[in-house]
Order: sequence, then C-alpha cells, then structure tokens
Amino acid sequence: MTKITICELDHKDATEAEYEAFTILSNQIKVEELPDEPPLLVEDIKTELQNFPESLFIKSWVGWIDDTAQFASNGVVWFTNDKENTHAIHFLIRTIPAYRRHGLGRQMLQMVVNSAREKGRTLMITSTNGRVPAGEAFMKRLGAERALENRSSQLNLADVDMSLIERWQSGVNDSKFALGFWDGPYPDEHIEAIAELTNMTNNSAPRDNLSLNDFHKTPAQLREEEYEILRSGAQRWTAYIVDRETGAFAGFTQVLWHPNRPEIVGQDGTGVFPSFRGKGLGRWLKAATVDRILRERPEAKSVRTGNAYSNAAMLRINDELGFKPCNSICTWQVETEKAAAYLAESEQQDTPGLLTE
Repeated sequence: MTKITICELDHKDATEAEYEAFTILSNQIKVEELPDEPPLLVEDIKTELQNFPESLFIKSWVGWIDDTAQFASNGVVWFTNDKENTHAIHFLIRTIPAYRRHGLGRQMLQMVVNSAREKGRTLMITSTNGRVPAGEAFMKRLGAERALENRSSQLNLADVDMSLIERWQSGVNDSKFALGFWDGPYPDEHIEAIAELTNMTNNSAPRDNLSLNDFHKTPAQLREEEYEILRSGAQRWTAYIVDRETGAFAGFTQVLWHPNRPEIVGQDGTGVFPSFRGKGLGRWLKAATVDRILRERPEAKSVRTGNAYSNAAMLRINDELGFKPCNSICTWQVETEKAAAYLAESEQQDTPGLLTE
C-alpha cells in the first residue's frame, strides 16, 4: 500500500532532496499547464524558494511518497502585509495526475483552512488552469465562486507585422512625449513615481467579482519584489513614457525572461495614466518593447501576457498586435468557513493502495 506523509516544507532551509522533489513535482504540473516550455531546473526552484520577500507570509506543505524521493502533492498559502486586504489569503494546491482523486486535495485544503483561521483570514483565493480540468472540478465541489476570468495570450515573434510596429512607434507626437528603457533595477530617483505607476496599473485592472480592495505598494515593497525577481536570475526591461514638458510619467510596461528559458518572454504591468489615455501611448509601449526584443533578443520566440476577459481595451491592443489566446486562468474565491464546512461534510473515502497521514 502506497503511503503519503504530509509535512511542512521549510522554503529557506529545505534539504537538497526536498528541493529536487519539489522541482520534479513542479515540472510534472508544468507539462500539463505549459507543455511547450522547457523544464525548470533545481537551481531555479531553490533560488525562488529561498528568496521570497520578507513582507510576504508564506507557508507550504508537501506530500512525500514514502520510500521514494518524490512529492505527490503540494499546498501553499500566502499573503502580503498590506493593510487593505487583511481578510484575504491566497492558496494553491497541486497534485500530480497519478495521485488525484485520492483525498490529497482535501488533506491540503485542511492545512489551508487551518492557516487561514490561525491568521484571521475569512476569504480564500486561488486560481485554476484551463488545461487542468481537475482544478476546476475541485473548486466546484468546494462550492467556490468564479470571481475573475483571465485570458493568457501569446505573440509568436516570427509572425510580427513589422509595418504595424513602425506605425505604432511613429504615430505618437514625440515632440511632446519621450520613450525610454530601464534595464534591471528601477532607478532610485524615480522609485516613488514608479510605485505610483504600479499602483495605478494594478488597481485600474478589472477585478470583476473578486472581493479585494485597492492596494498600494510602497517603494520598499517594490524593491523587495525586484530583489526577488533579479536574484532568481531573471532579467527585466521596463519601458516608460514621460511628458517632455512636465517630466510626469505617462505610462509603462515591463518584459521579463530567464536565461535558462530565453525562448519565452513575459510581459505585464502595462498601464497608462487616465489623463494620458487616447493618445496611442499603450500601443507605443507595446510596439517599442517588441521591436527591441526582436533586435536584441534573437533567441526569443514568443511573448506571453495575461489579461482579464473584461479588460477590453488591453485585449484589443494585444489582438491588433497579433497576440493569440493560448490558455485561460480562472480566479476563485471561497469563504474560509464554507471551505471548513465542506471538509467537515466530506466523507472520508477508503482509497485502495493509498494511505495518508
């Protein structure tokens, strides 16, 4: 009989065997969610797990397959120390295909509920991947609410319309606006303005039915996140637009990639202040970043981004540029006590060949 032992994982001080097992599990899940991406390396996982920001509360559990060096499942909870959303806790439960429908999800959910109660968090939030139907099925059994639907999109760089890129870059009044790039860390002299841009972008993005309040990252929190990203080995370009007359920032976007996976570039954080919208600045930012990737990152094959289905303005720009839907991500929410009631009511199933403790 296969036995699964569930225990807490110390991110910063795990054993080498635990980091290796975590990498194997992550890659087994990744094959389902992102089948065309290269596998993660142990060194990447180890660096990520050891360098979460200090402002982030995070706790994780794993299910060891006894007498093996593998994990069958992983559960994690996290939240930041912001003052605006002290009611919410985020969680993720992952189980490899061979061990699904054996009760491991419920075991991990119990850990999540216990942690949420301990921290006084009344709302639990997670996401599921459209390529993994088991996640959505689990959320439906739990009675969770579909709160936000997101579309993942991919731009194949070989198919980019360069005439469009040129038109979008030449269609803005560059006597009034200037576009530039920051490579790597944000400059100290602009960190306050960057925090303002980041908060505007995050809080103006659609949340649909997601029960979260506007939140405001401080420059110190941005630096913490930046340190985590760059410490992992990832590289970042941030494109920005400034009003030449006033010096005010009008908008920005950023692209990131990892040297171990140079074929895929991620893009996020695209935003233009409301007072500067309707001038083609969003298209300029998008076109400028794609143009630079094509010129300076020849190993890159695609750019990926994600937007809420309700974010019509950004989806329109991405579609015009050539992005195509490649996946869907659903964000779910459920009250902590509703999840606890589900666990209490769920009958314990005797699953042949599997024993957990």
